[in-house]
Amino acid sequence: MASDAAESSRERQDGEAVARKRPWVVLSPFPRVVGDEDEEADKFTPGTADFAFELRAPPRPSVLLLLPERLAADLELSEAYPSVVATHPSGMFLLHASQGGRGVVVKSVYFICDARARTATRIPDCDLHLKLSPHFVIGLADDARHAGEYMVVQLLRATASSTRPDALLQYSTATGAWGVKAVDSSSLEKKPWQAHGVFAHDGALWWVDAAYGVLRCDPLEDTPRLVLVPLPAGYEIKEPAAPRLGFIDHKRVVGLSEGELYFLSIDCRPCDTAPSVHALTDRTTVCMWRLGVDSVGRYLWKSEYEVRFADIWDNAAGNLAAGLPPNSVPALALVHPQDHRVIYFSKGEYLFAADLDARRLVGRTEEDLRFDRASFIEGWNLSFERDDDKDLEDLLQRMKMDKAARKHDFKGYKIFVSSQNPLEHLRTAPQARVANVPAATPIRSTKHRFEDALVKLQGKIRQETNVQALEKLMRERQHVKKMMEAISPGDDDE
Repeated sequence: MASDAAESSRERQDGEAVARKRPWVVLSPFPRVVGDEDEEADKFTPGTADFAFELRAPPRPSVLLLLPERLAADLELSEAYPSVVATHPSGMFLLHASQGGRGVVVKSVYFICDARARTATRIPDCDLHLKLSPHFVIGLADDARHAGEYMVVQLLRATASSTRPDALLQYSTATGAWGVKAVDSSSLEKKPWQAHGVFAHDGALWWVDAAYGVLRCDPLEDTPRLVLVPLPAGYEIKEPAAPRLGFIDHKRVVGLSEGELYFLSIDCRPCDTAPSVHALTDRTTVCMWRLGVDSVGRYLWKSEYEVRFADIWDNAAGNLAAGLPPNSVPALALVHPQDHRVIYFSKGEYLFAADLDARRLVGRTEEDLRFDRASFIEGWNLSFERDDDKDLEDLLQRMKMDKAARKHDFKGYKIFVSSQNPLEHLRTAPQARVANVPAATPIRSTKHRFEDALVKLQGKIRQETNVQALEKLMRERQHVKKMMEAISPGDDDE
């Protein structure tokens, strides 16, 4: 019994250590485009690198670097500007760009990129007479039917006057093919849907409308069902033309932290009076709610914090509050993905971190946030494996730099994504493949089957953020390793 307890304690500590080792970054999805005359141009010559991340310790945003000759058609057109559309904890992300001559946009293209494996693959154009939208409606999720594969999913919501049903536009890296799947939305009323973000959580994709609620859907179901999770009582804005809707994404955020869903709002009861966008008053508060499930399986929101901005400002050290007018309301940006008590907001070129529990500022940086839109910023919770990845170990060490070192010009660690012929594979889209019935799988040896199981478990461990779930996965991994050790040479026939 004592040995079991000791082993359980060690596993719990190991699980917590794994969770702590995983870094995260504040991601600004708009890249800093590097031209031929720029200082960094020599780092992006063909055959050297396709693109690079500057991974920097929060609250400084990480920036995706690109060569305009390869991906950017016309930087003067906002719709042509390249952007990161969706991210995944494994290090995968979906990149949108427009290709064509200067001043003329030829087409929108999408790349599935892997920051850890240092690869970028352009996905086939959708030939289903449907257009992908890069603005907060596309999600990137695991394809649970195929280990190590991913799905790009866009929600196609029907308008009130449309006869077309709601549907999902889907692409799988396993098949290389696009498809459309009708969804059951019979329980929802038809109303204008504002897109304010989408993310994968709890085996499903979640689409956010900060004025209405959150839609949950599992795209792998035979008939996916759209389930509405309303906002907390008093927060739904029912009038589509309400004047305060124009700034709703500055005042509200739905995000993931510590494996749970949180809703943030500036001003406690926005439906009582129109929230002030610019003027800070004594009653201006930031409220946080956590999504849970009751005894019968219904979603419900639980109030976590209600903090006055005045209290945060009063407890702020002078250097942290510099650049933030005391009578000005900032824009909400995100919640810390590993500590729900810490939230981020922006004002102009400044990005601030505030601890709601301590009611004080805990971080500040001055950055070019691109277009001054806090809603474009997100927290990317990376789940890279650490043991065999020296590059990311180096990143972790850099993130642990002391305050004195951080005062210097810290550029961060760059991960270059290289290929033999980057220009060719970026310009040429692969043909859409037809999913074929796979050939018969050869008989695997006992050892190989255990190795396959370890690979799958390792993938789950990299993506899991919940400590209890990590403990279970690590116990399973330890059990598989013991089974492998027990294999006698005669049992492992090739």
